[in-house]
Amino acid sequence: MKKPKPITIDTSNLSDAQKRKMIDDWFQKEGGFKQLEINSVKVCSDYASYSREDALFHTIEYFLGLPLEKQFKVYCDGGMEFYITRAMALQVKSSSSSFYHKYRKPLLKERELLNDRGEEFHPDYLTDNEELTGKMKCLRYFYDNELNMADRWLVKEMIFNSKKLKHIALAYEIPERDLTTQWTSLKARLKRQCKSY
Repeated sequence: MKKPKPITIDTSNLSDAQKRKMIDDWFQKEGGFKQLEINSVKVCSDYASYSREDALFHTIEYFLGLPLEKQFKVYCDGGMEFYITRAMALQVKSSSSSFYHKYRKPLLKERELLNDRGEEFHPDYLTDNEELTGKMKCLRYFYDNELNMADRWLVKEMIFNSKKLKHIALAYEIPERDLTTQWTSLKARLKRQCKSY
């Protein structure tokens, strides 16, 4: 990144609309957004390449949410590229950032279902034509509409196939502790969802 060059214009009598236009022009006309796209590839190389665009737009949204005076000070100091790129790097690497909680954390909870030969398991939807009632109807709705792939697979194995966690962990080579944590959380969600049945 090049060393930022401060803006050398008289900014004392500019209106808020003029300041906003100067900032918007930096993104659109001066090539700031294109450079930020290049920087986002570098920032998110291996660590979060799956969410590069999310990181870029999340960080720009954060920057544009700052008070106008703060944005304009960063603009006048010539440090918009540096400021936004640095904020993006911190958002991507931090486990307490809003980006982590909104984008990365849900993805980290997804588990790829691969066996030891690298073959992917595809959890099938339950295909029964019988009419369900009560808790099973609620469970079926919850299963079909509200669970992600890994949770659907675990419900299928635990409830519909009546397997024990220990056997599932051995068959799929997943640490039993991870399955237990996932199942405990999932069971609490299922109970809350279907408690009225």
